[in-house]
Amino acid sequence: MSRDDKREVYAYIERVIKTSDEKYDLYIRLFVKNKDYLMYIPRLARKPEEIKLSRESRDRLLITVISKGEGFCTCTLDLNKISEGCIQLRCLSPIGIWISDEELLKRHKISEM
Repeated sequence: MSRDDKREVYAYIERVIKTSDEKYDLYIRLFVKNKDYLMYIPRLARKPEEIKLSRESRDRLLITVISKGEGFCTCTLDLNKISEGCIQLRCLSPIGIWISDEELLKRHKISEM
């Protein structure tokens, strides 16, 4: 678990799924100001082993995904925007990263086509 005590922020890897094309989908459980969020990072080239949180500024958090002792994916999160419930981030890859409020996910219903 990685923690940033300045704004009561912490996170841990909830699940890593190896995909059929030998990539990895990563789910991170993120807690910000006593709210629970799920962060999804798809199609990583390496298997994530841990994450690290560090502060870029008062309201910006850097999330680093680590494999074999070195960071290979980073993402910046604006802590002021996370309260919107569901946001999409662009990181060092063209693939979108999603963060959603856990309560919003529970209320979301998937309709059958």
